[in-house]
Amino acid sequence: MMNKLTTHVAIIFAAFIGGNAMAQESINYQTESAQYEGYLVKPTQSGDLDGVSVLFAHDFLGPGENQLSLAREYADRGALSFVADFYGSNVRPSNPEEANIEAMRVRQNVPELRAAMKEALSEVVAAGGKKEKTVVIGTSVGGLAAIELGRSGESVNTIITMWGVLENTQPETASAIKSNVVLLQGDIDPLTSKAAIDAIEDEFSKNQTSYEVVLYKDTAHAFTLPFVGTDASTGFAYNEQSAKDASDRISSILVKAAKQ
Repeated sequence: MMNKLTTHVAIIFAAFIGGNAMAQESINYQTESAQYEGYLVKPTQSGDLDGVSVLFAHDFLGPGENQLSLAREYADRGALSFVADFYGSNVRPSNPEEANIEAMRVRQNVPELRAAMKEALSEVVAAGGKKEKTVVIGTSVGGLAAIELGRSGESVNTIITMWGVLENTQPETASAIKSNVVLLQGDIDPLTSKAAIDAIEDEFSKNQTSYEVVLYKDTAHAFTLPFVGTDASTGFAYNEQSAKDASDRISSILVKAAKQ
């Protein structure tokens, strides 16, 4: 029998795979160890995000509608978006249990996670994006992927996490992050403790990384996804106020990048 948290995750997964069909270009890329398939969404018109590139690092469910819906929104404002894949081109979880297994797998292989994200950034550049105008947005395990891209030595405009998994299991191989970092986290997120946030703040302070932490009150994991419901006791809950603030902050960061 699934527990309360697992049952709620199952609802998230059902909504995820039931998303609308979308038009995007599939891009295959590889590291020395694996093949990956990401999705490129090109600007549909000129707007306030002209010249900006957005690199999405997917949540534990894998690359899909959660990222592509934002990519299309930003495309209408002039941005180029790439939804990275760091699971593998033949790895698309079909249920929450598989998704958890894949998320744990990539968390335990940080060198490959960094390599996959570096190659994804290379695809952004190949599509016409510029690193200095690229904003990386990572959710859940994708938050870790976004941070590890920075730890790989790559520099972009800004790295943003939303309800990200924050950890540093290989500090001995981590470079100081040179990009601006913004952490948008819930204060009751069961996947990221206050101790984890304190630890990453300590890392950033020691390395003189420019960063900001926004800790939303009474806010759980997946707080930007309306279909998860609003019962924070499950650990997964939409929070309208926190989601709007996060969206507004990200929009401001993107507009600022466009003007630089």
